[in-house]
Amino acid sequence: MSEDIKNKVARFQATQNVNNSVTTQVAANKLGSTFANVRENKNTPVQVLMNKELPALIGSYYVLVSAEYQETTDNDSGDVHTATVYVVKTISKKSKAKVGTLLTIKVKDSKPIISDNELTSIMLGEAKPIVVRFKDIAHYAYIGGESLNATKAEKVNISPIEASKL
Repeated sequence: MSEDIKNKVARFQATQNVNNSVTTQVAANKLGSTFANVRENKNTPVQVLMNKELPALIGSYYVLVSAEYQETTDNDSGDVHTATVYVVKTISKKSKAKVGTLLTIKVKDSKPIISDNELTSIMLGEAKPIVVRFKDIAHYAYIGGESLNATKAEKVNISPIEASKL
């Protein structure tokens, strides 16, 4: 059993090293998404409580619906900022969110983990749905809206049915 885990970790680390600059990494293990640390704030106590419950609210695994690559130019400095905006469906039966709830999660400084052709194949039913997870998911509320951000997106080699049970 211990050797099996060591082999899985070694394979995952190897894919990390080999594909360091490639964003189409597939996770070799079944660890779910991670969530950013919640900072205590006296000015927004309700928001702090909601952020602490984020994992229970939205779960850790999602089915990928779409991925949009964005480039924006800062008007002041002229710097180009990149991000990928993922639309995903919640699939965890244990989360408080209804299965199939659509979420939009933005990953800054990242390219999509899936090509347009792969996404089209999935949408047409020619390929299996892709289960994804995110690293350091954080929720932000602002006047008139909210946002979910993460630092990384990864494909997970499990079926949506299996992921819904985790």
